[in-house]
Amino acid sequence: MTDHESPQSPEDFTRQFTAPDGSYLGSAALSASLDAARERQIADFNYRATHDKLTGALNIDGLEDYLENSAHPPLAALLVDADNLKSVNDKSPRKHARGHEAILATYQTIKDSVRPDDIIARTGGDEFVVLFVSPVRDGGQHLSAEELVEHTKARIDTATSELLKQAENQDLLSYGFGLSVGGAVWQEGMHANELIELADADMYIVKEAKKNRTQE
Repeated sequence: MTDHESPQSPEDFTRQFTAPDGSYLGSAALSASLDAARERQIADFNYRATHDKLTGALNIDGLEDYLENSAHPPLAALLVDADNLKSVNDKSPRKHARGHEAILATYQTIKDSVRPDDIIARTGGDEFVVLFVSPVRDGGQHLSAEELVEHTKARIDTATSELLKQAENQDLLSYGFGLSVGGAVWQEGMHANELIELADADMYIVKEAKKNRTQE
C-alpha cells in the first residue's frame, strides 16, 4: 500500500469473497477470486515500478526492461531535454508545481508529435527518450529512418513554439523554457544504449547552438 492509498474497508474486503447475489463463494470460486486479486496486485506493482508517476511514460527501469525484452533493436531514437526547467522550479511563484506542469506539457508535446506505437520514456527530471521501433512509415509515407528523425524533430519544434505562444505559458517563455531535441539512427552492430547516447550527444549540439544564438 502506498502513502496515497487508503486501507481496504471491511465492505471491500468482504466483496472479494461474495458472489453478485451476496452469497459466499465456494472454495474453488474463492481460490479463483484470490488468484485474480493477486494478479491485479502484481500487475499494479509492475506498472508502478516501470512507469513515471507524473506522466505515465515509461521510467528508466521500464525503458531498460523494454530494451532487454525487445526482439529487435530500435530503428532510431530521439533525446528530448526540457531547457531551463530548474529556472521554472526556482523562479516561478508556484515553484515545483509549475515545473510539473511544464513536464506534463513536454510529455504531451512529444506524444502528439510521434506515432502511436513509438516508445516514450522519461529517463530524468528533464529528459525524455523516444524510440522508433516499427517500420519507418509516417502518415502513410515511406520514410528513411533519417527522414523520420528529422520530421519528428521538426514537429516537436513546431509544437513547442505553439505551446509557448499560448497566453497561459508566457511565464515559461520568460524563464527560457523550451525543448532541445537530438536524434540518431541505428547502425548495424550498435547497442541500443549507444544509439541513445548518440541522440543525447546530438541534443547537446542543438542546445549549444541555441545558447550561441541567444548570446549573439
